[in-house]
Amino acid sequence: MEEYTIINALDKEGKGISVYVKDGIIMDVNGKSGGDVIDAGGNYLLPGLIDMHIHGAGGFGSDLNITEDNLSSMAAFLESRGVTSFLLAASCSLSFLQRMKGLLENSSYLRAHVIGVYFEGPFINMAKKGGLPADSIREPDEAFLDELLSYRIEGKPIVKVMTVAPELEGADKIINKLKEAGVVVSFGHSLASYSDAAKYPGCHVTHLYNAQREIDHRKAGLSLYPFRDRSVTAELIADGVHVDMDVVDFTVDAIGDRICLISDGMSFCGLGAGKGKYLGRDIYSDGKACYYSDDNILIGSGCLITKTGADMVKRGAADLKGFVRMASENPARVLGLNKTGVIRKGAYADLIILDKELNVSRVFKAVDPGLKLLSECGGCCR
Repeated sequence: MEEYTIINALDKEGKGISVYVKDGIIMDVNGKSGGDVIDAGGNYLLPGLIDMHIHGAGGFGSDLNITEDNLSSMAAFLESRGVTSFLLAASCSLSFLQRMKGLLENSSYLRAHVIGVYFEGPFINMAKKGGLPADSIREPDEAFLDELLSYRIEGKPIVKVMTVAPELEGADKIINKLKEAGVVVSFGHSLASYSDAAKYPGCHVTHLYNAQREIDHRKAGLSLYPFRDRSVTAELIADGVHVDMDVVDFTVDAIGDRICLISDGMSFCGLGAGKGKYLGRDIYSDGKACYYSDDNILIGSGCLITKTGADMVKRGAADLKGFVRMASENPARVLGLNKTGVIRKGAYADLIILDKELNVSRVFKAVDPGLKLLSECGGCCR
């Protein structure tokens, strides 16, 4: 389907909406029509979700052999669940970047789904490494960073976000260099105090509350940073395991306009309970979160943002507009994506239809926008 009009739908505010699409581009909203007619049946039509921090899902991911089939399968699995774009998260590795460069250069399908790479590290605090491998961590090193940033597609670094511990000696030079390169600086895996982070206004926070010093009334840690600086954005894992659900709801009430909902999922994400391996170690999932088997260290969520966002709406912690803001609009804004995460004329037709129970009933994904629409998922593989 290269030309179609979606009718009889509701937008994020519950108002009627129709969208005309041609060659993967939204040509008009509540105006012109053409091509095939798709009746949404009074369900919600929303922009596709963007998970800006996910390691894997559906049995695929960055911890496994990175091949075109592996990554394409992950992208297809996520798409069928309403996540139409994502950043592939990983611990820092030059060989990983080399493989990703080749895959993204050779596949328009992958480029349409995989925004780039999110490196947790390497310049983080060993004491807060969490589930990250120790051999992926190093002291701030400008020469090594230059090498990482040299891997580019269309002149831009493949690494789009990098987690940095701002308290490390030499972190200031790393932060400045990342900003100059257009890479999002995200503070995390850190023992930083609030004052350490406050030296650098307007940065991002990796999975707020997790693997960082918390909000303490005697000595505030990094977690206070997004509450004090209103230019700061922050990720939130809302599965009720990484962050207590009452704290999730408090955070959404306080700074939901700057929250990016993430899964931080491993290859088990979206599959329920099970056992497997991650970075060569045995892991297990209870369906909500994933852990190392030998020490029970929490390493990632088992819930996709489609579920955690819908659960927020169902329990009244956010409305549908807030869900879209945290799972589509905010990630797009943080990553500088001006044609994704929105429904407006000229934007890419990455669209999802949710039924009244907020289940994904249909997904539309623009691949090679302006040329053709290759991907349209009815959720048959769910």
